Amino acid sequence: MSHPPDIPETDAGPAATPESEESLEVLRDILFRHYRERIAELEAELKRLETRLTDPQILSAIIAPALGNAIRQKIRDAREEMIEALYPIIGQTVVRAVSEAIRDLARTLDAQMRTSFNPMRAVRRVQARVSGVSSAEMLLRESLPFEVEEVFLIHRETGLLLWHISRDPEESADSDLIGGMLTAIRDFAQEAFGRGEEGQLDEIQYGDRRILIEAAQHAYLAVVVDGIEPPGFRAEMRERIITVDHTHEETLREYDGDPTPLQPVEQPLRSLITSAQPQELSPTQKRLLAGFAAVVLLCAAAFCAGGSYLWQTVRRTPTPAPVVIVPTPT
Repeated sequence: MSHPPDIPETDAGPAATPESEESLEVLRDILFRHYRERIAELEAELKRLETRLTDPQILSAIIAPALGNAIRQKIRDAREEMIEALYPIIGQTVVRAVSEAIRDLARTLDAQMRTSFNPMRAVRRVQARVSGVSSAEMLLRESLPFEVEEVFLIHRETGLLLWHISRDPEESADSDLIGGMLTAIRDFAQEAFGRGEEGQLDEIQYGDRRILIEAAQHAYLAVVVDGIEPPGFRAEMRERIITVDHTHEETLREYDGDPTPLQPVEQPLRSLITSAQPQELSPTQKRLLAGFAAVVLLCAAAFCAGGSYLWQTVRRTPTPAPVVIVPTPT
C-alpha cells in the first residue's frame, strides 16, 4: 500500500486578502488614534513655543513680569548683593551726570565772566578778597540759585497765622491752611521724636523747596525757599523773629485773633524776601567806585603823558659827535 507524498511544512501563514488588510488598518486606527492626536497637539505646541522664542517682542512680554518679580524679591532678600552688582552701572551713570552738571556750571560761570563790567560784581570781588576767598568761589556762590518765595509768621500757642508775605501774591496758596498744617507738623514731630529731648523741627523739605523754621517764645517764623540759602540767612531769620517777639510780646501773649497791631512786622519780614534778591549799589558805593575809576584813569593818563614827553625829549636831544682817538708814535 503506497502512502501519499509528504508536504513540507513552512512558517508562512495563509495569504493576506484585501479584507484582512482593511481590518488591520481599522484596528490600527482604533489602537493609535489617541497617540496620533496627542502627537499633533504636541507638534502644534512646539510650533507655538518656537514662535515665542524667536519673536523678541513676545519673549520680552513673557519674561518681563517674572523678571520684575524676581528682581524685587532679590532686592528684598539680598539688598547688599544687588547694590554691589549694579554699582558699576549706576556709578558710571552718576559720574556721567555729575560731569555734565559740572560742565553746565562751567558754562554758566564762563558766560557770567564774559558779560559786561558789573560794578556790584566788582564790589563783591573786593569783599571776597577781604574775606579770604577767591573771586571764583564768590562767582560760584552767585551762580547758585536762591529765592525766598513766602514768609509766614505763626502764633506758637494757637497755631494761628499772624502775618503772611509772598513774592507773588496771585500764586500764593491758602496761607491760613498752610499755617495750621505747619503747626500740626511741628507738634507731631515734637511728640513723636522729641520725647525727653530739647529741640524742635527746623526744616521741612519737599522736592527742591524747603521750609526753614525759626522759633521764639510766642511765635515762630516759617520761610519757604527755593535753592541753597547763603551764609548768614538763618541768623537773619533768627534776628527777625526774636525782634518781633520782643517788640510785640504783650500782643503775642494775649493774642485774640486780630492781626492789626502786628502791622509794623511787615517791613522787617519783607526784608527777608528783598535780601535774597540782587541789590543795587548804594549812592556811597557808586561814589566810591566812580572815584576809584577816576583815579585809575588819571594815573593811566599821567603815565601816557609822561611816557610821551620822555619820548619826545629823547628824540629832540642831539646825538653827541663821536670822538675819534688817533694814537701817535712816541
